[in-house]
Amino acid sequence: MAGTIYLVTNNLNGKQYVGQTTVAGNKVGHGYMVTAAYKKYGKENFDYEVICSGLDNQPIIDFAERFWVTVMGCRIPNGYNIELGVAKKNQLAPETIEKMKMSALKRKTK
Repeated sequence: MAGTIYLVTNNLNGKQYVGQTTVAGNKVGHGYMVTAAYKKYGKENFDYEVICSGLDNQPIIDFAERFWVTVMGCRIPNGYNIELGVAKKNQLAPETIEKMKMSALKRKTK
């Protein structure tokens, strides 16, 4: 496994997303917020760059992602990362869970 940490930058508003992949040639971010931004602004308005690569195990990849999300200041509202790094469904921050609940409630009342 060779993991890569990448940075996606919106050229129109400067917001960024840090992500990880083990898929060679992956050129897009897959987070919820950055995916929505692709739809809103068009993928052609985003740049993709590798921050670091050749990471050889999942704990190191996860650590590197959290590190770079923090260093680049990519958490919402300044960027597109919802969490500080990789998060499984049962590992979301309480504040994120609350925001997701509120968003779901708003959709149901419309």
